[in-house]
Formats: sequence, C-alpha cells, structure tokens
Amino acid sequence: SYRFMPIVGNVKTDKGNEENATSGYRSRFQHENEAAKAGYYSVLLDNYKVKVELTAGDRVGMMRCTFPQSDKSHIFLDMVEGVNDEFVYESFLQLEAPNAISGFRRTRDWAQDQYLYFYAEFSKSFKDYTFLNLADILNVDSVKPNRIEGDSIKAYFDFDTEEGEQIVMRIAISAVDVECAKNNLKAELAENDFDFDAL
Repeated sequence: SYRFMPIVGNVKTDKGNEENATSGYRSRFQHENEAAKAGYYSVLLDNYKVKVELTAGDRVGMMRCTFPQSDKSHIFLDMVEGVNDEFVYESFLQLEAPNAISGFRRTRDWAQDQYLYFYAEFSKSFKDYTFLNLADILNVDSVKPNRIEGDSIKAYFDFDTEEGEQIVMRIAISAVDVECAKNNLKAELAENDFDFDAL
C-alpha cells in the first residue's frame, strides 16, 4: 500500500508517535468529524484543518482534500510506512507530468514478495516537489531529479491553496507494471475526470 497524507505548514518526514501527534506528520482527529459508509470515508485532520475524503471504484481510488488558505499546502507520500510493518526490498518514484506521478514497491508482509505499481494524477499541478531517500533531500546542483530509486523513498508535493480549495488525487494500481496501472485508470475514468462524487 501507499500512504498519502495532506499536510499544511512545515513538512515532517517521520510519522511520529501516537502519544504526541505533533512529533511527525500524523494528525489528531475527532470521531465526531469522521464518517464512513460503503465506498466512502471522510475525516477532518485537526492538526492541518484539512478534510480528507476517500472513495474507490473497481480499479481506481480517489482522495479529495479540502485545504485551508496556505502557501504551504502539501501532499506527502510515504513509500516506507505501509498499513502493516512491511519490509521494502526496492522501490522507485517517477515524476510523469506537472500533476502526475508513478511508482513501485516490492515488499514483504502478508505476501513474501509482493510487486505493486501505481499511477496517480492530481487535479492541480504541483507548485514544487521534493524527493527524499533516507530523509536526504535529493537535489544535485539545484537540479531536481524526476526519478528516484531506493528502499526508503518519501516525497512531498507543494501547492498554494485558497480557503476551501479542493485538490483531488485519482490513483490506480497494478501488480504488472505502471502501464497497466495507467490502463486501469483509463478503463474507469475519462481523461481529466476528477469528479469525486461521480465515482
């Protein structure tokens, strides 16, 4: 699995601990600000004042984030931490377009040798982006790489947001390759279709 997290303010690259929600990128939330039903989940992240909504179709998933006004809005991707304590053999992350990324993880958890590729598009282009490996910013001579490989990859994608602005991410996965993930996205959603409520 891939962990995407909306963040507002300075980016912390570690998830932190449950006792201190400000020690990392995790956030506090209140159960009264949480909703769940078949095919839909939403929660308000107290630390960032971001409402996150999730839904899924047969082949794709969508995340809609409603941000406050900020010139430091981000969507953080942690390719090290998964739902469980997965061991990462190898991974890569690729910038595909000003609003699109792809990646791959080979892990060990419930499956001994799991291959999982993804392709994701965002409804808004990135203002900037940062790739990290073992928490080191990869920036050689001020030239940002558009691809990173390793076993400890994290990244964040920067946006300027207005109060109440929504950024939608649509994502598809494949056990075969990135092209199959792209095809899975195309099979279910039209090009540039970021209609969260229609999925």
